[in-house]
Amino acid sequence: MKWPLPSDVRPTVPRGGRGFAADRPGSKVYHAGVDLHANRHDLVVSPDEGRVVSIFSWPSWKTPTGRAVMIQGDSGPVYLLAPIEPASLSVRVGDRVHWKQPIGGVGVYPRGSSMLHFEMYTQGTRANQRWYKGKARPPELLDPTLYLEAAAAEHARQPTPASANGGGGIALLLLVWLFGQQRREAHAA
Repeated sequence: MKWPLPSDVRPTVPRGGRGFAADRPGSKVYHAGVDLHANRHDLVVSPDEGRVVSIFSWPSWKTPTGRAVMIQGDSGPVYLLAPIEPASLSVRVGDRVHWKQPIGGVGVYPRGSSMLHFEMYTQGTRANQRWYKGKARPPELLDPTLYLEAAAAEHARQPTPASANGGGGIALLLLVWLFGQQRREAHAA
């Protein structure tokens, strides 16, 4: 998996209210993803080789101002990237995508803020899942924090000939192992 925002700014994975499973006051759901720092119109790229499996309005619970794109990664997980500015969207459902391929530009939320919301799901998922307070985490919902931290560390390193052509070496092996761990935990719950 690659970092989904190819900016020159050092990537960071937020915790707290912008992190996975955040318990936001007044909300009926836990935060199902991680909100990455980004500006409106920043380029969003595919974090993996794969296929676009779903595109829908985002946010789905308010007046939609953007689109969510779900990509079934060849490495296993499904990635959700949102909001994408509708006019900048460069993929369609069924399209094959490659690492770092442009998907579109970061959109804006109804209150005017911009960020890239990033969720991860088990293989085969086609729609995002809400995690209601007082309920178990949906079994297909994965915590993307460790994946994003590994991708941020790889993104921060200077590119080498191996990483320039898509080789991730140890980072890719770590991601495959982490995905397997989360799948086992999800099935055990």
